[in-house]
Amino acid sequence: MSPDLKSTDFTSEFKGNPLVLQTLRAVIDARRLPHAMLFEGQQGCGTYTLAVLFAAQVLCQGQPAEQAERIRRQVEEGSHPDLRVVTSGERSSISVDEVRAIIEDIYLRPNEGEKKIILIGGAGEMTPQAQNALLKVLEEPPEHALFLLTAESRQALLPTVLSRVVCFSVLPPSPEECIEHFAGLGQGGGETAFAAHLFGGAIGSVARYLSEEEGPALQAKVQAALDLLGALAQRRLSAVAAALYRPKNRDEMGALLEELTQLLPYCQRLALGKVPPFPLRMKADGEIVNLNTEALYREIARGRVSLQRNCNLSLLQASLSDRLARAAHEGGQ
Repeated sequence: MSPDLKSTDFTSEFKGNPLVLQTLRAVIDARRLPHAMLFEGQQGCGTYTLAVLFAAQVLCQGQPAEQAERIRRQVEEGSHPDLRVVTSGERSSISVDEVRAIIEDIYLRPNEGEKKIILIGGAGEMTPQAQNALLKVLEEPPEHALFLLTAESRQALLPTVLSRVVCFSVLPPSPEECIEHFAGLGQGGGETAFAAHLFGGAIGSVARYLSEEEGPALQAKVQAALDLLGALAQRRLSAVAAALYRPKNRDEMGALLEELTQLLPYCQRLALGKVPPFPLRMKADGEIVNLNTEALYREIARGRVSLQRNCNLSLLQASLSDRLARAAHEGGQ
């Protein structure tokens, strides 16, 4: 979803995070930009959108209204001559060659204005070699350079890289603010409310969940993970095993474990009574609150590490079936 860059004040286009937005606004107004900034936050909370809006505001600073509108449009389209962008996209990593390619011209003067910007979306997906290539220019950047990075967590970056960037933690709006946002777009109703609470107010994730293009596939993945949690809550071990054996390859297994990881905070909010009474999409409505989410998270994390280490898929599925069943009620009756 492309951000709307029509406002002359980028802070009016971004939901929530008033303190972060005030700080960014002050940094631009004072013309005291650090040479490298990192926006960190959970998937779907808007870190990339904020980075794009910020880049547009920096590039159009001091320009007359008509010129500023042109610049914002170019940034949105990815065609501005002083903005270079790289993201992992559908790939699992950002290579050293991709990073070297986008910093090749960073030492040339900007075509327009005072800054030349490199935006790396999903910077945590950079390989160690790519991060080290970036580190070289971060250590001695030209005065006109500005690096904008986004990541789900700063911990995904090497300590040497992290020490050279200014970090901003981006939090999603509340589920209620998220619901209000989509109601203003004509997308109200129970499905929107469910998605808003499911994703903790992350507008980007809710938009994908409701979209015609990505929605059906995402909804199917969410439903599969919810059904598995429901089976764990009801101790239906055969259903747990069937759900874990359903993935046919490593990518599908990784997707299931990722969905489970993202759903555990929803289960915690449900247990704390922070989710309003609308129909749940799982087969253990009342029992899901009894799951030991901390123990489940630990075992799911172990499974994801094993998957990254190329363990045998069938053996992983068998061991996870047993470990998750035990972890789900660890410390309980």
